[in-house]
Amino acid sequence: MSTSNQLFIEEKINETADSVTLVLKPHDLIKNYKSGQFITLLLNVGGEKVRRSYSFSSSPAVDAKPSITIKKIQDGKASSYLFSTLKAGDTIEFQQPAGLFTLDKAVSENLVFIGAGSGITPLISMIKTALAKKSYKKVCLIYSNRNEDAVIFKSKLEELKAAYSNFEVFYTYSQPHNSALPKGRLNQSQFIKIVEGIKDLPVAQADYFLCGPDGMLEEVKHGLEILQVVPSKVHKESFLTTNENDSVFVSVPEHSGDANEITVMYQGSEYKFAVKPGKTILQSALDEDIDLPYSCMSGLCTACMGKCLSGKVEMGDQDGLSEKEVKNGYILTCVGRPAVAGTVIEID
Repeated sequence: MSTSNQLFIEEKINETADSVTLVLKPHDLIKNYKSGQFITLLLNVGGEKVRRSYSFSSSPAVDAKPSITIKKIQDGKASSYLFSTLKAGDTIEFQQPAGLFTLDKAVSENLVFIGAGSGITPLISMIKTALAKKSYKKVCLIYSNRNEDAVIFKSKLEELKAAYSNFEVFYTYSQPHNSALPKGRLNQSQFIKIVEGIKDLPVAQADYFLCGPDGMLEEVKHGLEILQVVPSKVHKESFLTTNENDSVFVSVPEHSGDANEITVMYQGSEYKFAVKPGKTILQSALDEDIDLPYSCMSGLCTACMGKCLSGKVEMGDQDGLSEKEVKNGYILTCVGRPAVAGTVIEID
């Protein structure tokens, strides 16, 4: 079964020495994407099929054409191919937009975005949309990088600052070129100091959107706890920082006994197959040549999310889902397995 389509690259823009933006020709299957979502690309790199997800850096409310931004990872198969080999005029396979890290999760009139490195990608999409709506009192960005040259979208961010009086940006650098700038990674204490210094920001009532490596996310989360921000106002997305050539290992619930049969409903078709002990639903589907959607395979991105209609699914790592989503029966096939035979799940 094939669920992929072709995207035409209209323009390739160099953002920094190691990041590029691909401007895409509008396509019917991505016209309704939301700020903060991503698409999964299916790339042929040296004869090997490689699947990677990249967030939209464009805003559906502002930008006429969708775009994604990629930061090159050392020895990374996909990012190196997209950065160095792919060019304007080429086409790439993709799967439809996915992801729950979206602006519509916000419930307050004040937004604080916190990102590091390429974690700015979904954030700038949401920032542009939020500013265009003109319904937010305060929109702030705390953006951490190695140095001044590594700041992606620097000119765009400065342009937005000049155009919108309710938008503020705070840069932090771990190794700044300018010795007069504060030095150090964004940590709990530095984050608290920045947030408490933002004028007219109701700290405990604002919505916070976090995107970056796990270490930074943990520091910021601890800071938000100290600031007494309730978990429902904290929205996060992790970026995997491991080498793209490394294998991805996931935590699979322990299970003894025979394989359990599962039914998966996806795109109008129904698939029945067995999930053996030690295997996830996704692994078992791929073994049967059933092409279910997925990307990170580590329980973070939610590209493989489905809903358990009957039976029960046990999951290992499930950081990509909120407590409410789990309570409502949503599962991730990449880290889940049926706990009982006859389990039925549906994937949108």
